[in-house]
Amino acid sequence: MKSFLKIIVLSSILVILSCSDRERNNPLDPKNPETSGRIENFSVLSFGKSVKLGWSYLDFRGIDSISVYRLIAPGTIFTQISTVQPGQNSFTDYNVEYGTSYDYYITAHIKDYETPPTDTLDIEPGPTYSWILDYQSGTLHRMTHDLQYPIFSFGSFSYPILMHSSVQERAAWVYSDISNSLYKISENGIYTHVVYNLDQVNDFVIDQRNGNFFTIQKSQGLIKKFDASGTQLMEFNFIPKPCFIDMDQRRQDLWVVDEQSLSLFRISSVGQIRRQSEPLFTDPSDIVYCEENQVIWAADANRILVFDLYANHINTISGDFTWIRKLACDQKTGSVWAIEYNSSNEKYNVTRYSENGFLLSKNEFSHPVSIVVNEFDNSCLVCDDVQGKVFKISEFGHIEKSFDNIASPYQIEVEHHLE
Repeated sequence: MKSFLKIIVLSSILVILSCSDRERNNPLDPKNPETSGRIENFSVLSFGKSVKLGWSYLDFRGIDSISVYRLIAPGTIFTQISTVQPGQNSFTDYNVEYGTSYDYYITAHIKDYETPPTDTLDIEPGPTYSWILDYQSGTLHRMTHDLQYPIFSFGSFSYPILMHSSVQERAAWVYSDISNSLYKISENGIYTHVVYNLDQVNDFVIDQRNGNFFTIQKSQGLIKKFDASGTQLMEFNFIPKPCFIDMDQRRQDLWVVDEQSLSLFRISSVGQIRRQSEPLFTDPSDIVYCEENQVIWAADANRILVFDLYANHINTISGDFTWIRKLACDQKTGSVWAIEYNSSNEKYNVTRYSENGFLLSKNEFSHPVSIVVNEFDNSCLVCDDVQGKVFKISEFGHIEKSFDNIASPYQIEVEHHLE
């Protein structure tokens, strides 16, 4: 008798949800070949200590509710955490913690019938977002903390080669080598400002306190200062060939390498030279300032030069590499990560150094092009544009995850909102 009643209920549901003049067009029809009766376009995103679920709006009569299920620990069971009205197509879960992975799925209820569950989606919320620049498509992606899902994608830029994010404004600036312009994109994926006629920008850095930024143009011997909207405030021309730049965010001083004098300069934000190193460079390729131990790491051919706040050379680190492509500083430990290339075996490594020398190295890469440290967990994120992957390396050197959701990841920045 119960089975007979169940058949009657299910038949009634199919009558309610089906259209007689269209064959299996209803997505909640269990015999629909495309959906198998599941809710369509289920998605998940994280924003700080919240997870937002979304799905296609269900414009059908007879739907009573939508159930949200969540699983926290592997090996446990899914628990229904909320019931959503049929007129809604989103739900936000605020009962989450940083560093914990959550799995979700949803179903719809029609009388006593529950549709099959959607595919399960997992996400790990956290206090950071990542900006990833796809060189091949010219697209900028703002990703969730766990790097799994794009919050938005914006493009297409023509040959975008540089990108940095502004934490205070939750925005990113992208430099195009073809248009010679810098473009500002907001956290919502909206183009807000542009700076034109910036010929051959080699590098730029953002003042994270106010959103001002500084560009360097080696061919013209210029350092330019702009406000957060892209209006030029001043320019300096006393360094003949500035090639790389970074900023001491606490003291508001700039660190600049000059390719002509082969020296390192410490400059105030208004253009006063505070310090200049001896001419030690031969072939500079990058520079980073580390607040934790107040040192400047400079990549120079087959070595790393270390300087103190007074531009005094305090150490040289050499390794089994021909040259270094990029550096990234771990601001919590004072160590540095380096993308290295060895021409003898044509291999790339990602290596971590302390001021005293080698700590660890990884070599699972084809063509690593960009590197950054996530201060939330001290992990190192590496873009490999040949493999089309972003690798996550723990502070202890374990490759925890790799993500292949960006075709040609070329630049990466982490936007921190640490509490």
